[in-house]
Amino acid sequence: MTKKILTGNQAVALGALRAGVKVATGYPGTPSTGCVAHLLTLDLPGRHVEWSSNEKVAFEIASGAAWAGHRSLCTMKMSGVNVAYDALISIAYSGTNGGLVIYVADDPGVSAGMPEQDSRGFALMSQLPMLEPATPAEAYDLVQTAFELSEKTGSPVFLRLTTAVALGHAVVETEDPVSPKEIDPILEKDITRYTKAGSKICLDQHQALIDRLAHAGQVVHEMGLNQLCLSNQAGGVGIVCVGAVNAYLSEALEAQIASNASVLEARTTIPFPADEVRELLGHCQAILVLEELEPYVEQGVYVAAQRVGFDGRIIGKLDGTLSPIGEYGIA
Repeated sequence: MTKKILTGNQAVALGALRAGVKVATGYPGTPSTGCVAHLLTLDLPGRHVEWSSNEKVAFEIASGAAWAGHRSLCTMKMSGVNVAYDALISIAYSGTNGGLVIYVADDPGVSAGMPEQDSRGFALMSQLPMLEPATPAEAYDLVQTAFELSEKTGSPVFLRLTTAVALGHAVVETEDPVSPKEIDPILEKDITRYTKAGSKICLDQHQALIDRLAHAGQVVHEMGLNQLCLSNQAGGVGIVCVGAVNAYLSEALEAQIASNASVLEARTTIPFPADEVRELLGHCQAILVLEELEPYVEQGVYVAAQRVGFDGRIIGKLDGTLSPIGEYGIA
């Protein structure tokens, strides 16, 4: 392994190369620009890297390569998901053959002058898995995991960074790139999978999409991506956090600000870490949910709490304690 100082964007790029990505496409826009920009500085024989004319075109090119069986990466900022979504939801229904990873960078705090759009809403609406690294080092590892998850489930997988992770620098241990697999392209004619020619086809594809997300939840659980650490004594406070907030909480724990709390460090909002949340609810009297922007995880915690009859307090945005606006940090 080689230690390098990388941004989160560069870590995603190098992690994708380590995963054997064949095609990488994107449309520039802070905070995600640095990923494809870094790939374009490298000599990458046997791979295709391009800036596309827009995010929809970028996604369609990457999807075509994935349908042919190759690992493909498509990058965009949060607003670009709006542009790509017409193609994205259709291809989500059809599924993929090779691994297809959609790297999207959100911007809590509006450092780049765009809206505080939370792309997790698109993952929920599309019923697609989304992995959320807290650091550049995690970004390097989780983009590789995303390709693996995509191929195990047959679905595209989102990788979501925020500005702090995408543009932040950190020491990352990297390995040599892996060449793309030499395979014959999959050229499959299947009207029931690749078209939307009638309600029966679409309904069947929707059910298949739901089933793939359920399978993704099982795979994520087996991988141990969502890490639960219970305190020695039951009845205290439990903290649920996801994405960049995991790194901030780790700093707080090192400073012993919340050293007696039980902690669930989630790396997925979708699929929701239901098993870990239920275990946390059974151990704690109060739950604090820490997530930037929209309260998607918090909503899931409320649903889980109702199902298990939890009568403690849930602290977050829905009770007015925290704001859905702005970027978190260490005070």
